[in-house]
Amino acid sequence: TPLPPRATGASSIERCRRYLAKADPAVSGANGHNHTFRVCCAVAKLFELSEQDALSLLLEWDVRNEPPWGQAALHRKLLHALKATSR
Repeated sequence: TPLPPRATGASSIERCRRYLAKADPAVSGANGHNHTFRVCCAVAKLFELSEQDALSLLLEWDVRNEPPWGQAALHRKLLHALKATSR
């Protein structure tokens, strides 16, 4: 999913929320794990958010996933994404 243009004065949280609103949901059986990891990597790398802010926004996105991952699973994926993108 391409990043939305940077709006003047838009916070990282607002930009990330717009990105996630356009991101396709993850669907079990349709490469949902890999898609979720890619979304987590984008959030971790591109928006310079705290871990808690990133997780909160990912949980907003998670309600559209089929089935939703839930907080614990998304947090694990986010932690792996933070490690992968910090290299």
